[in-house]
Amino acid sequence: MPEESELLWDDGSKNPELTLDNPAPSLTPGEAASWLGAGFGLFGLVAFAAKLNDKQSKVPFAPRSYPYNNLAEERDAASIPKAAA
Repeated sequence: MPEESELLWDDGSKNPELTLDNPAPSLTPGEAASWLGAGFGLFGLVAFAAKLNDKQSKVPFAPRSYPYNNLAEERDAASIPKAAA
């Protein structure tokens, strides 16, 4: 009996099969890097499309202005630091 006979499942069919299953094929580092790059590229493409589709420029009305210094007191403008002029 050959030593490797325990590695084959011979049930009498035309093609005996291996007892141990073959492991799933894995990716090479180059293939993994290309998939990762494609994923980041797709994410960047969606971000770029969102930047091109600027919502602020498509608002159909003008921004609202409020009286009394744009309601500074009601909005607690004292807590907001003023920019140096």
